[in-house]
Amino acid sequence: PRHDRREKPVGAVPSGGEHQVRRRARASGTAQRRHGFGPHLVYRDDPELQELSSYSADEMETRLVFLGLAAMTDPIRLEVPEAIRACHTAGIRVIMITGDYPLTAASIGQQIGLGDGGALKIMTGAEISEMTDEKLRAMLAGGENIFARVAPEHKLRIVSLLKEMGEIVAVTGDGVNDAPALKKADIGIAMGVRGNDVAKEAAHMILTDDNFGSIVAAIEEGRAIFDNIKRFAAYVLNSNPQEMYPYIVWMLFPGMPLAMTVMGVLAVDVGTDLIPAMGLGIEPPEKGIMERPPRRQDEKLLSLKFILRSYFVQGSLLAFSCYATYYYMGWISGYWHPGLSLASMPPSPQGLKFNEASQPYLQSLTAYFFPTVTTQIANVLTKRSAKTSLFGKDFLNPWYRRELLQAVAGWTPPRYIARVKIDYHVSGIAQIEATKAFLALFTGLLLFPFKFLAMLLSKGAVLLERPVLIPLAIRLSHFLDRHTIVLNLLSNPLVDLGILFELLLSTLFFYTPLAGIYYFAPVPWHVYLFAFHGTALLLVFEEIKKHYRRRGYAWEFLG
Repeated sequence: PRHDRREKPVGAVPSGGEHQVRRRARASGTAQRRHGFGPHLVYRDDPELQELSSYSADEMETRLVFLGLAAMTDPIRLEVPEAIRACHTAGIRVIMITGDYPLTAASIGQQIGLGDGGALKIMTGAEISEMTDEKLRAMLAGGENIFARVAPEHKLRIVSLLKEMGEIVAVTGDGVNDAPALKKADIGIAMGVRGNDVAKEAAHMILTDDNFGSIVAAIEEGRAIFDNIKRFAAYVLNSNPQEMYPYIVWMLFPGMPLAMTVMGVLAVDVGTDLIPAMGLGIEPPEKGIMERPPRRQDEKLLSLKFILRSYFVQGSLLAFSCYATYYYMGWISGYWHPGLSLASMPPSPQGLKFNEASQPYLQSLTAYFFPTVTTQIANVLTKRSAKTSLFGKDFLNPWYRRELLQAVAGWTPPRYIARVKIDYHVSGIAQIEATKAFLALFTGLLLFPFKFLAMLLSKGAVLLERPVLIPLAIRLSHFLDRHTIVLNLLSNPLVDLGILFELLLSTLFFYTPLAGIYYFAPVPWHVYLFAFHGTALLLVFEEIKKHYRRRGYAWEFLG
């Protein structure tokens, strides 16, 4: 539209201040170019216009009074700058590829923190078309760049070159123009809310909330899952040497008793080790996980070095504890003392017929088996973090620690109502139907007293909620906040349950008829107590290792 005049502002411009008004107007124009032009606000209200009965475009767009411009912007999400900073600390580069105007892209890039405070390199699609692959690779080799006014072929070319350079590339997009780059990327991420079907089909995953922060959270969770799988595998592998060494020694040195039976191996692998290992699989991300650089592309989940470290470091410490307790049992029972041959222990039964084994031999099997449990207690606790001390306040991620304390302080007893439903209809009589009906009725009658008791306990807890339970929960939260080690030990309930389970299972192995199946026998109480030296030994070893790792010594060969 043609503006014939400008609306005068209310109040006069001070003398000598008109150049300031013009400077502000020019700055405003630059800001509008950065964030996007809006409509021109104009109007016409004169007597000649009122006399016209019909209006043409030419007549309407003359003698207009200019009021101003309306600039529009899409505000930055509050969580995006923090997510960009998390990417920088995690060693992840963020490159902006957009069809927007270069000044607009640069302004957005500065607001979200691209470049980590440094200068941003901005290039348009036309400049990319004129560059050779070598020059574009050199530009992509370092720093964070902004590519504006780009076409789909430019996005595809940038992604292809980054992959050729050995980078792992994740691309986000929501439109048809993004589909080739989404397909080419290692991980194509389509927007789930505003993305179209073409982008979603080309992508490898769909972001349901269109939030860049969710991508960073997924990276953190992915790193935690990878770490947890390695912890799980290392924990299981650590108990293998103490299972293998007795058979290796028994075969290589004739006359040596077999210190562990096949049933003992099964008791460890599918019994005592099972639940604690599962607890390691649900460990939340540890503190500092997003401050590590990305792992190498060729790093395997289970490598030969990883297996050897698991066997010959922690695994050998565990086996040493087993043999130390084994010979301690031989010493107090009179079979062995320092200076005698290591074979001077209760002999294995003839032909390995363990049902004919002597009582001292079964006790020696118990003495060798129990340190597997006690040492793995320290192993599962220390494996929850690679660097942070189990006794330190930083052992738990700050946000996870805060959530735990808030959950304890805000705990209320659950409400329970016993629901009884009687709905039975006989459509025909058959033996299988009669059996099912009887079992359903029997199960309901059997569980009813327990449900009724749970309902009474729930009602009692509700009555005590305000005067007793809520203040007690708040005091417990303050206690856990002050006593860090207690909170650290209780923060993973599945690990704690696993420790209790393996101790209970060991008791059942030693003092119930299961002892005749697994070939164990009870031993004096001080033998059980001596077996806990393995717990202290491995705990000290791991804490020393973590201390030096926090000081910058990797010591990867120690596991």
